[in-house]
Amino acid sequence: METLKKNYPTVVTPIFIIILGLNSIFCPLLVESCNPIDEEALLQFKSGIQFDWFQRLGTWVSTTDCCTAWEGVICDPDTGRVTRVSRVGFVDSDFGVDGDFGVIGTLSPFLGNLTYLQSLYLYALAGLSGPIPPELGKLSHLTHLSLTYNRLNGSIPESLGNLHKLESLNLGNNSLSGTIPCSLFQSLKSLSTLELEGNQLTGSIPSSISNLVSLNRLYLNKKFLSGRIPLSIGKLKNLTYIDVSNNYITASIPDSIGNLSKLQSLFLNHNNLTEPIPNSVGKLSQLQDLYLNHNEITGIIPYSSGELCHLKNLYLDHNNLTGPIPTSVGKLSQLQNLYLDHNKITGIIPRSLGKLSQLQNLYLDHNRLTGSIPSSIGGLVSLQFMNFGHNNLMGVLPYSIGNLTRIQSIVLENNMITGKLPPTMGHLTALSDVLFSNNQFIGQIPSSFANLSLYTLQLSNNQLIGPLPPELANGSIYNLDLSYNPLGLEKIPSWIFKLKLNNLTLAGTGIKGNLPQSVSSFQYISYLDLSSNQITGMLPSLMGNMGYLSSLNLSNNRFYSTIPVEFINLHQLTVLDLHSNNFSGSLGIVFNKEGWEYTSIDVSSNRFTGPLDENLGTKPVMARISSLVLSKNPLGGTIPKSIGNLTQLQVLEMMNNRLSGRIPPELGKAKELMTLLLSRNSLTGSIPKEVLNLEKLQLFDVSRNQLSGSIPPHNSSIPASAFLRNLGLCDAPLPPCKLSVLQDLHLDHNQIAGIIPKSVGLLSKLRNIYLDHNKLTGPIPSSICDLISLEVLNFSYNKLTAEAGIKGELPQSISTPIYLSHLDLSVTDFTPQFRRRSQIFLSSRTLDLHSNNFSGYLGEIFNRADKYFYLDVSSNMFTGPLDEDIGNKPAIARILSLKLSKNPLEGTIPKSFGNLISLEVLEMSSNRLSGSIPKEVLNLEFLQVFNVSNNQLSGRTPQHNTSFPASAFSGNPGLCGAPLPPCKRRFYL
Repeated sequence: METLKKNYPTVVTPIFIIILGLNSIFCPLLVESCNPIDEEALLQFKSGIQFDWFQRLGTWVSTTDCCTAWEGVICDPDTGRVTRVSRVGFVDSDFGVDGDFGVIGTLSPFLGNLTYLQSLYLYALAGLSGPIPPELGKLSHLTHLSLTYNRLNGSIPESLGNLHKLESLNLGNNSLSGTIPCSLFQSLKSLSTLELEGNQLTGSIPSSISNLVSLNRLYLNKKFLSGRIPLSIGKLKNLTYIDVSNNYITASIPDSIGNLSKLQSLFLNHNNLTEPIPNSVGKLSQLQDLYLNHNEITGIIPYSSGELCHLKNLYLDHNNLTGPIPTSVGKLSQLQNLYLDHNKITGIIPRSLGKLSQLQNLYLDHNRLTGSIPSSIGGLVSLQFMNFGHNNLMGVLPYSIGNLTRIQSIVLENNMITGKLPPTMGHLTALSDVLFSNNQFIGQIPSSFANLSLYTLQLSNNQLIGPLPPELANGSIYNLDLSYNPLGLEKIPSWIFKLKLNNLTLAGTGIKGNLPQSVSSFQYISYLDLSSNQITGMLPSLMGNMGYLSSLNLSNNRFYSTIPVEFINLHQLTVLDLHSNNFSGSLGIVFNKEGWEYTSIDVSSNRFTGPLDENLGTKPVMARISSLVLSKNPLGGTIPKSIGNLTQLQVLEMMNNRLSGRIPPELGKAKELMTLLLSRNSLTGSIPKEVLNLEKLQLFDVSRNQLSGSIPPHNSSIPASAFLRNLGLCDAPLPPCKLSVLQDLHLDHNQIAGIIPKSVGLLSKLRNIYLDHNKLTGPIPSSICDLISLEVLNFSYNKLTAEAGIKGELPQSISTPIYLSHLDLSVTDFTPQFRRRSQIFLSSRTLDLHSNNFSGYLGEIFNRADKYFYLDVSSNMFTGPLDEDIGNKPAIARILSLKLSKNPLEGTIPKSFGNLISLEVLEMSSNRLSGSIPKEVLNLEFLQVFNVSNNQLSGRTPQHNTSFPASAFSGNPGLCGAPLPPCKRRFYL
């Protein structure tokens, strides 16, 4: 043993060397270490990732081997070079990519250094953005590139066309833009999958796509592609799947499409295709899915389509197809879905359709089909949904319909089908929805319908008669519409109250007498229509318990009395139609309802009285209303200005409401208004131009009122009849005005230059003059004194001067019109001094002189008997001081707004301002006022705006209830106390 041990190295060593040498020849040594070039490339990619929620790159650290320790990285065991990189996020089938499971960063151009890379999967990382590096085009060994479901942008690099070994290119669902490079398809002979869908690519599909001879699946959907489908697409003989849907592809489907003998799925839906379907489609013998819906395809359905023996889904709906349904459709034995709806298809429903025993969905609605429904329809034993609505079908409904035991929904509405409802329908235990409205069915509803688990039963507008089978109460009907049938109900059947209905429509079914309190048992009902019956009496107070009611139609009945106060509890009510009854009293309960906003109200042709609440348009329940119809009620009063706040209002009808006053210009703020009908009232004044020039206005009628003045220029094509029976109205489309009867002159907001002509004084019936916001110059003519009916005078924002010959003084004529209530001379460059008596403006309730150069003693403005409501003389050169008893003067006893800022006024703030109990706005900033702030002023009950900044006031600010900002007191060095900094001790003495 010792000898053996001793001689063992001598014997074994040569053998070991030989074995080792052979192993090095036939089994090269494994290389485990990561190539430094690859490691650098991957670490550079990681450095471009700013956020990695699940640390998908957490193992990518330089201290470990990228081939053995880095997740998602695979190397060639022989060379140690990276061949596969895969980092995948999370995709939910319903909601797409979940950003919470992704990364935020960009693609590094260093990835182009992974020269042995075969597969790059960076899929659904959500926040991966920026361009695709052109350097990826250097990856000559790459066979699979998947960058889908990210946020990559920019164009597709042309360099990707150099990837000759590429088998799949997946760039879908990013934000890539630009066109598809023509050179991209020149050399990709091995490409089998091309996925570019869900981007922002534009332009056409390059004809070079025909070079992709190995292409099997093509995804170009959900983009902005336009132009034609290339004729050369027929060369791609290996295609099994094409999706170019949801683009802007035009013209025709090329005839060469028939060469794609392996094609199984063709999706061209939602494009702009226009020309007929080529007959060559019939050659696609392997086709299972054909989606051409939502285009503008014309012509007929090719008879050759019947050769598609493997077809399961045929969607041709929403096109312009004409002609008949080919009888060859009966050969499509594997067809499961047939959608031909929303076309112009004519002829009859072919009997061969009944051979489609696998068919589950059949939609032929919204066409021009005629004839009767063939009895062979009973052969559709797998059918679940059938819609033949909106055609011209006649004849009777065949009894064989009872064979459709899997049917869930049958829609036959808007046809001319006659005869009785087949009792065999009682066999259809899976049936939930029956929509047979607007036909000519006769007889009674079969009692066998009680066997059905119906959810919706709509039989309105037929010729069905009563009595109704009470067995229907045993079902679970949720929506019931039997309206406009000669049922002769006389009262609502008691069994109906047992149903847990959401929608009930019994309009025009002969109901008479009072509405029972038991109607409130419909606690979960959302839609209730009992219109066009002979129901009388009062609304049951218990209706207020119907808390889920959103739409109520009781129109065309004989209800009377007021709306019960419990009505305000209908919190979810959005649609209310009570027209053509005898309701009376105030509409306040309707408009004071709480809860959801109305979308439509029609209470016309009743006896409701008014006036309407001035705040109608500001009530929360009216915020989303689109239609408000109040016509033919003795409302009286005026049109509330606040209606202009209803920004979604489209229809406003207030005809024959005994309305008076003016048409509020504020209605012009209701920009969505399309219909405005105000005829047969006693409205006066002019038609506001803001209203007549509403951009969307289509119907307008103010006939039979007392309107006057010139009809404002307008763009709408409104007929003359809309203005008739207003003796004072004139101008297009009525005859031209005689200026002597002109009452309103609106020339504001133009570029009118020159002087105001003296001839304006000839318009003796003028009430309102608006010449503001122009470029007028010169004096105000003294002929203004002739306009004794003048109520509003607005010359603001011009370049006027004092009257010639009376230097520094406004014309005496300004004071002459005794009805003048509004005078605006602001921003007109006036420079005169005020003189006694001539400048008092005896009757104007609103006086605006701001931003001029008026000077003189301000007290003259307050020496008059009539009361101001609004007075603005700010930004002038008036001097003071103000009289201590100024607050006791009748002129401002009821004033709401007083603005005296930016004048060199001196003296103290009069304590008597504290007597102005209606004052809401008091501005005296930027004067030279001194002394303290009287507490009587600061504690006025309605004072909302107060500003004495930038004066010489001192002392402590009085305590006050309103939260005025510190800026209202700033600029007075001697003033202190809240809201300014606290006073020093000397102010406590």
